[in-house]
Amino acid sequence: MIMNKIIGLMINHWIKNNVIDEDERELYEYGLIITIEYTLNLMTTILIAHYTDEWWACLFLYGSFMKLRSFSGGVHAKTFLRCYIYSSLVILVSLLLIKYNLISIWIYRLGALIGGIYLIYTNPVPSENKPLDEDEIECFTKKEKNIIYIMMLISIIAIFAGFDKIEKGIDSTFIIAAISVVISKIMEYSKRISIVEETIIRIAICDDDIDIANRLKKIVDESKVYGSCEHFVEVYNSAEEILEAVEDNECIDIIFMDIKLGDSNGIDVAREIKEICPDVMLVYVTAFQDYVYDVFDTVPIGFVVKPFDEEEINVCLKRAIKMLKKHEAIFVRMGKKILKVPIKDIMYMCSSGREIHIYDRNDEKYVQYGKLDDYERRLAPYIEFIRIHKSNLVNFDYVTRYEGKKVILMNDMELSISRDKRNCVRERYLEMIEI
Repeated sequence: MIMNKIIGLMINHWIKNNVIDEDERELYEYGLIITIEYTLNLMTTILIAHYTDEWWACLFLYGSFMKLRSFSGGVHAKTFLRCYIYSSLVILVSLLLIKYNLISIWIYRLGALIGGIYLIYTNPVPSENKPLDEDEIECFTKKEKNIIYIMMLISIIAIFAGFDKIEKGIDSTFIIAAISVVISKIMEYSKRISIVEETIIRIAICDDDIDIANRLKKIVDESKVYGSCEHFVEVYNSAEEILEAVEDNECIDIIFMDIKLGDSNGIDVAREIKEICPDVMLVYVTAFQDYVYDVFDTVPIGFVVKPFDEEEINVCLKRAIKMLKKHEAIFVRMGKKILKVPIKDIMYMCSSGREIHIYDRNDEKYVQYGKLDDYERRLAPYIEFIRIHKSNLVNFDYVTRYEGKKVILMNDMELSISRDKRNCVRERYLEMIEI
């Protein structure tokens, strides 16, 4: 982004001239970005107010929305540019509606009443950049309600004073803020459902010949063997690309690996991948059969010989999908990446506000939005997972000591067992160790 490059040049200039220290780079970068974004938003809002000549409506719409939004939360655009465009359009459309009286004042009032009541009875919505714990949610809820009550009071005064522009500006804030929260909750719910319930099969094709790789991708992608499972097929054209993906813990279940991979040997690449991800299933792609005895240590599930035979590919896919069911996992989305966390590797989960923190046996943490109840239902078939607290779900395979009121995990983490869960935990624990 151009703005980031300009800021980077400014920071580098200041560091070079000893205005700031290198250690202060991130702080100044963040401060400049926030200042520029806020200034740009403010200047654009002023221009829109000037263009529409709706200064009072704009003042109360912009001011009240910024204050309410900081505590109520709502849908967030992923980039500043998108946020800037969306917010500018919302302000412009709102002021044009007010300027030309395109909506009845009673519709404004009804929408504001419904939106205000909804916000009062709805907890603030955290974002990925601003997660909230239970104490913060309680604090934000109180502040949000106070702001809503003040806005309602100002709106009532405006009604009796005949300042319909001010009233419409505040009413617009209630409507926009409520819609934003509703959209955010729908998106959060959809994300939570996809994380907990969907079965995703991710397939990688690694071949340095782009035409061959794309031809194989088309056959694999259009195969009818997946049933109700969702699948993704990605092409990698070098050893470096696929190794980087595996090292980043990207979820790859099946790899079609070309044995002759440019300057690299596909079998050697497969050995490196197996060291990082032992459960990945390999199908070797080759024009020759001379390598068959060299690949046994990588435990391939099949070979595909060029030119491709579609039925041969389907047989390998069916075999892989059948084996996948023996290695169940929870899929989590981290930005644009889909990561796979094997259920057997999950040590414990804990909830913090609307976030679920998932810790694996290597103490890696994955953060998702959702409810612990959903994960408890997902893991119900696994007797080793026991809910010891409203905020904690523990895999007892990683418990080194159980003391009635608490458990100690293999990483020395101590987790308390809530009073109302102690009898249930004891029974489940005894049931587990008897199996």
